[in-house]
Amino acid sequence: MITKSQIKHIRSLDDKKNRNECKQFVVEGDKMVKELLKSNFKVIEIFSKNDWAAQNLSKKKYPFKITEVDQNRFHQMSSLSTAQDVLALVVLPNQPLTPHYKIAIALDNIQDPGNLGSIIRIADWFGIDTILCNVDTVDCFNPKVIRATMGSVFRVKCIYLNLQKYFSENKTPKRYAAVLDGKPLESFFKNS
Repeated sequence: MITKSQIKHIRSLDDKKNRNECKQFVVEGDKMVKELLKSNFKVIEIFSKNDWAAQNLSKKKYPFKITEVDQNRFHQMSSLSTAQDVLALVVLPNQPLTPHYKIAIALDNIQDPGNLGSIIRIADWFGIDTILCNVDTVDCFNPKVIRATMGSVFRVKCIYLNLQKYFSENKTPKRYAAVLDGKPLESFFKNS
């Protein structure tokens, strides 16, 4: 049984500040949770309705709790106007910058969650596993971003940092066609 405080906590994770404080985020929907379960992300708990868990999870033991929720409570938990059949509470990963990426995309000031989700999905399609996001870019664990990625957020690492500082201190990365702050990338580096 899910409590009112659990529902309140899950809904609070729509807010970036709460996600960062609790180190948790929410994944909602059949396809998204199935993609999540194939990843290395740590699931805390799965909430399901309509026997989703019985139909989609094997009988093996999982390292997370599975809770059946009725239609009314599930609708209260969901951030969607039409609630899905499953929702997962997940540990927010620590994604430190490592110098071992082959190719990365650098993004500055992307504010629209759907746009960031599409970029993550495209990066995944092309085998790019790292995106460097300037600190003013929308959070990749925003529920709208997660939905727009169609599961790619579990395969593409988004690292938030000060891009100008990073590129001024790291001369080794090769840079290809890019636009930053509405200017060609080369002009961005001359100002750093």
